[in-house]
Amino acid sequence: MFMMFRRAVFGAAIAAMTAAILRIFGGDGAPPQRGGWREVDPSELQPIKIN
Repeated sequence: MFMMFRRAVFGAAIAAMTAAILRIFGGDGAPPQRGGWREVDPSELQPIKIN
């Protein structure tokens, strides 16, 4: 019983640390305001050669 509780606390701590790191270093959270989808020119595509 205690082992299960300890694992749950450890998992919650890892999740909290990951969320904090992403919150600090992840940017402002807003989607990009420029760019987006554009048409791909066939000359930009290079075929993949499989040897």
